[in-house]
Amino acid sequence: MGIKTRLFDGRLRLNAAAFHYDYKDLQITSTIRTSSGDNSSILDNIGKATVNGIDLDAAWQPFGGLTLGSRWAT
Repeated sequence: MGIKTRLFDGRLRLNAAAFHYDYKDLQITSTIRTSSGDNSSILDNIGKATVNGIDLDAAWQPFGGLTLGSRWAT
C-alpha cells in the first residue's frame, strides 16, 4: 500500500509505501565457503517468516539541472 505524489508542477516528488509479508514453508539459499576455499550453495528450510516495513523517498528540483533527493527504508 502506498502513495506517489508530484507537487509544484512536478518539481517536488514524495512517495511512501508500507508493506507486510507473511511467508510459510520458506526456503532460502545460502552460500558458504568450504575448507578448501570453494563456494558451495545450501538450500535451507526456515519455516515461517514475517517482514514489515516502510519506504519513503523524496526528490526536489529547485531549478533545471539540479535535483536533490533522499530515501529512507526500514
